[in-house]
Amino acid sequence: MKEKYIDLMEKTLTAYTDDHICDYFSRVKTEGLTEHGFPRLTVNIGILIAHGRRRDLLPLFCEMMEFCCYTIPRVKAANDFSVREIICCIVELERTQVVPSEDIARWRGYLATIEPTKCYDKFATYPTEDIRNWALFTGVSEYFRQMIGLCDSTDFIDLQLASQLQFLDENGMYKDHKGTEVHQPMMYDIVARGLFSLLLHFGYRGVHYEAIDACLRRAGRLMLEMQSVTGEMAFGGRSNQFLHNEPWCIAIYEFEANRYAREGDMVMAARFKAAVEQAIAVTEAWLAREPIYHIKNRFPTA
Repeated sequence: MKEKYIDLMEKTLTAYTDDHICDYFSRVKTEGLTEHGFPRLTVNIGILIAHGRRRDLLPLFCEMMEFCCYTIPRVKAANDFSVREIICCIVELERTQVVPSEDIARWRGYLATIEPTKCYDKFATYPTEDIRNWALFTGVSEYFRQMIGLCDSTDFIDLQLASQLQFLDENGMYKDHKGTEVHQPMMYDIVARGLFSLLLHFGYRGVHYEAIDACLRRAGRLMLEMQSVTGEMAFGGRSNQFLHNEPWCIAIYEFEANRYAREGDMVMAARFKAAVEQAIAVTEAWLAREPIYHIKNRFPTA
């Protein structure tokens, strides 16, 4: 199954020609790092390289990664979304030893200098503060930094998670808040629970572990009933109709399949694995279209 995910990442990268990547990098070096798109592209390339793909991009990737790791602690550029992914890339590169250890050590050193309140754009300062899912991304990024020994941000992480648990409904699903208004866009329920799943999968056992685990268990079963016969998930609200809906679902399905397998409930584990297969198939079908496109409604990207 892992090879299928790597195949999807490699297919996604074909949206960029080598010239496009170089032009993008040149623009970012000139204009500065202002958002998380460039680090995410960098990570995609790095993980592919770690798995034996696109080794032709290794020298360029190392330059891109150096730029990202050096710059992220120094500017606010939606790092809330980027740091977790950068850490995941480092973990894969360390495992496969495809990049010199001195480069990894230097990148780790840069990321160890992150000061959360200066690096991240949005974060909760008290448990009931309404920061929406930015605080969840921020908390997860800090957890991943802590996971590889770059910091001890336990109190900061738990505060961000506390600010997010208030948005879970009786089904364990995430309600997207904006001031006094409450929205329930399907995509942002899935993203939030996907991030909670990542936290638990990578070892979070802090004060909010039981509450998070209970919400995932409740909502996970509902997802099986909500998946369409084509493998797609309903969408709505912000980020409407993007292809990342189903991959976020896949992450949750995989987490739940592992949960039930550990518990010995192989029927439920198999049901979640079947949902994985369906979501992969529909994602592959969308990515097979030419030209490659990331929005299902096919509207002009502008």
